[in-house]
Amino acid sequence: MIQAAIFDMGNVLAYFSYEKMFKQACSLTQLEDSFLREKLLELGIQYELGALTTHELYLYFTSLSKATFSEEEFCLAISDIFIDNTSIHPIIHSLKKQNIPLILLSNTCPAHYQFLMKHHSIIELFDTHILSYEVGARKPDRAIFEAALFYAGCSADRCFYTDDIKEYVDAARSLGIDSEIYTDSPLLIENLRKRQCQL
Repeated sequence: MIQAAIFDMGNVLAYFSYEKMFKQACSLTQLEDSFLREKLLELGIQYELGALTTHELYLYFTSLSKATFSEEEFCLAISDIFIDNTSIHPIIHSLKKQNIPLILLSNTCPAHYQFLMKHHSIIELFDTHILSYEVGARKPDRAIFEAALFYAGCSADRCFYTDDIKEYVDAARSLGIDSEIYTDSPLLIENLRKRQCQL
């Protein structure tokens, strides 16, 4: 039986679309598409590491744009890109009822996290949120997994971790974390049942 469950957020708990983000940000800023994509992806890494604040990111794009828009509008344009993966909700609720500590582990930024907290209530069930911009490290860096293990309060091999990105699953396995790639919820149920979870 596992003693803690660690879940990725993007494309596990909630699906997201970079294309929607680029389209909305282009419409708002009136910046050229390829330029905006390049800058959002480049600065997005620093934003996810906590090296750049939301306000600094907003000021950067207002300095490049001839359009007028508020910081709130900018945050909405880059964050309203998520759709709940409702198929995973019963699994989360079931693990919660079994008193298995739930840990959210995500490469994310303040704008995305705040939007998700406001509009996607499933993440409120998690006992601990390990966020890249707070830790100052992004998956697959060892430091962010070690932060999750610290809050799990058990040995790595008693933690179950799932993520849609193979590189991150491999990094977790290298630390001894019992990990599986997330493809869909039926497979997740199967993997958890193999570990004596009642689902």
